[in-house]
Amino acid sequence: MTLQANISKETKAVKNQEVYTHVLLFKMTVPSRIRR
Repeated sequence: MTLQANISKETKAVKNQEVYTHVLLFKMTVPSRIRR
């Protein structure tokens, strides 16, 4: 594996983590908004 490929893999992992966190936050906040 080249260094470039490794870096892009790391970047994708970080982006996926960010997306996952945003989705979790979204799922947590939306139901409370619907209830109000």
